[in-house]
Amino acid sequence: MRAHLIDRACRAGGIGALLVVAMQTACGAAERQTAPSSSGAGIPAVLVGTWREAAATGSQYCDPNGGGCTPAYGGSESYTFAANGTFVYSQLLEANLYGCVIKTFLYATGTLTVTGARLTLAPTSARNVVTKTCGGGTDEQLTLDASSYGWRVVRGDDGSTGLYLTASDGEESGPYGPR
Repeated sequence: MRAHLIDRACRAGGIGALLVVAMQTACGAAERQTAPSSSGAGIPAVLVGTWREAAATGSQYCDPNGGGCTPAYGGSESYTFAANGTFVYSQLLEANLYGCVIKTFLYATGTLTVTGARLTLAPTSARNVVTKTCGGGTDEQLTLDASSYGWRVVRGDDGSTGLYLTASDGEESGPYGPR
């Protein structure tokens, strides 16, 4: 989903290309697939809930006038899947470019269908808000196409659970941790 996060940011506010993802979790942990029992709407119970991922760079922007230092780039992404077949997606990206803080917030809702190891998100509403400390921003309604992903939920030896999503191009993102 990191590639998706960056792609959407590029279309929505232009800062995604600068987002460097440096946080990885569960490095080297053994994983076990969890059993996908379904809810009444056909949504596997293991998917129901909120899943999130956050990332930030190790770099900083330091104000040359003594205003201190702040992280240069970061972001978070979350999916909430409901047993009734609906979803909420949110993404926040932030970049500090030479003192100009740019924030992009994307929020989408819609329907979720799951067929075996594939899930499809069909957005019915989407909004993107871009704010900048160095100029004007935007607030726009978007029309987003449906997206289909392979999915798996795994449990590491340490007991942590993670959701992995695989885009049609084979790019896997995750783990998204339960919230």
